[in-house]
Amino acid sequence: MIGMKKLYLLIILFFCQLSLLGQVVTTQPLFPVEGKQVVITFDATKGSGGLQNYTGDVYAHTGVITDLSNGNWTYVKADWNTNKPECKMTSLGNNKYSLTIPDIRLFYGVPANEKILKLAFVFRGSTGSPEGKGDGGTDIFCPVYESGLHVLFTNPENDMLITSCSEYSI
Repeated sequence: MIGMKKLYLLIILFFCQLSLLGQVVTTQPLFPVEGKQVVITFDATKGSGGLQNYTGDVYAHTGVITDLSNGNWTYVKADWNTNKPECKMTSLGNNKYSLTIPDIRLFYGVPANEKILKLAFVFRGSTGSPEGKGDGGTDIFCPVYESGLHVLFTNPENDMLITSCSEYSI
């Protein structure tokens, strides 16, 4: 029985990865946890597309949303036109860039009494423009999870009540 549970989890994670292929930003691991490393990958062809085919240096303008920030960006790494080396994206080619954050809490300097809810991003050229944002010119957010087991269900898309100790087909 334990083998089936692992198989179901692998299938769910596989479909989660497929659903993320069209996103502006993906994370590795899929479920970032505060206090741990996360690699952010930005696809400049997605979202606003402002940095598509851009040949200069790309920087992440980044901060976090916490349980005490009222939904606003806080602990922002630098002012808009400040090019901090730790915010410089690494070009992966094909309009993709990555940023490795070694420890989410330490990178942003968030005190232990605040819960980190989301990472916030806008990507920009070294002079402040062009910029890469989400669809419709929105800021880009990545949820941050507490330690433990997390599963993302992408199908069905409608509301569904899931009860413990029950078996479901995917």
